[in-house]
Amino acid sequence: MKHLLAFFLVVALFGYCRERPHDNIFDPNNPARTMDIGLRVGGLDSTIVLDWNRPRDVDFLSYLIYRQQEGERSFRRIAQLPVSQTRYVDSLILADVTYRYYLTLQGREKESLPTEVKSSITGPGHIWMIDGYFFEVQQISYDMNQLNKRIFGIWLPENIAFHPGGKTALITYPLFNYVQIVLLDTGEELAFSNDFHRPYDAVFNTVSGRYWLTDSSGGFYSVDPRTLEFETLSTVPRKATQIRPMGDRFVITDKGIRGLWLFSATGEMLQRIPKAPDAFIEDILTVRTDSLHNRIYILSRRPGNSKIYRYDVAGDSLSLFFADSLINAFDLDPVRQTVWVARATPGSFEILKLSLNGQRLDSVSGINWPVDIAVNRYNHHIVVADPKSRELIHFKEDLQEIGRFKSNGEPVKVYIE
Repeated sequence: MKHLLAFFLVVALFGYCRERPHDNIFDPNNPARTMDIGLRVGGLDSTIVLDWNRPRDVDFLSYLIYRQQEGERSFRRIAQLPVSQTRYVDSLILADVTYRYYLTLQGREKESLPTEVKSSITGPGHIWMIDGYFFEVQQISYDMNQLNKRIFGIWLPENIAFHPGGKTALITYPLFNYVQIVLLDTGEELAFSNDFHRPYDAVFNTVSGRYWLTDSSGGFYSVDPRTLEFETLSTVPRKATQIRPMGDRFVITDKGIRGLWLFSATGEMLQRIPKAPDAFIEDILTVRTDSLHNRIYILSRRPGNSKIYRYDVAGDSLSLFFADSLINAFDLDPVRQTVWVARATPGSFEILKLSLNGQRLDSVSGINWPVDIAVNRYNHHIVVADPKSRELIHFKEDLQEIGRFKSNGEPVKVYIE
């Protein structure tokens, strides 16, 4: 019996004396390399915002924030914050420069393990998308790290027109004959109307200070940006869908005539495109305008046959710019004199960068199903919507990837304001 008791005593003593795992974030022998306090980093306007969770059951004196700027070799401390603060705004930054951050806790004797390093970049333009799964309008951070704002739609929005003041927008829902003005910060509906039959697309006319809205059942309208009171501008377009600004003119696609209309900023009809009444452009999918060179680009798509036409307004000439078996989307950068095209390749899509002469300048492959491309007019970046991968992808002009927003829904349209 004595031997048995001695055995248990030795086992107990051995278990007590074994080295216990180090879970103290201030212990240099802790095998963990980082601590997790939920650090989040996101670019917003001309700032980068960091926020985190206050750790529980940890005695510490302050937070220490470290930053490394693109091109620098090491991190340096930029802030020491009180225990009560769980948010920090870094405004001493440069546009389109990547910054990396981590936090530590200052204990009474030692500094804690660091958090994981998070990176961010910010720059000009607000990135918005239509989510085809959740029927929402969403604003995504410039670095693609986080969802900043959500505006809940009554159904799948067709298009958004942003007020130049940056506070409100008009959203169309042709299936429900519904138009609304919303406050972008909160998503609050300021006005609505169901007086249109099929409200399809809209843009803001800076000359009149009103929205111009197309109705796919015919005609287009001038709409008050506060009350949605409207007046008919023209009933000439029989099935008006897209409307695009072109300097002091506006281009409207018309499926009824299988062509386009060009209107002045005061609502005067300038010309039909093509001019000849027996000339048509079949299966128009997307239109983009180039006011610098007085041209209109038109994507026409049929199964197995996609074509981008270029129409010279002054010369009334329509020519083929680019063709492929499947083109999903394109956009223009008139300042850089480039055209961005999403075209199918075996197994996936690629984004092509073309000159105005159609010369291939660059490309990036491996995109799953891009359905929209938007050029950032401020810095010539592009953002691509890929609903199949549930991603919004942000590229620099040289196609260096800035980031990917992993959506729970389906990005179907993208806007940069």
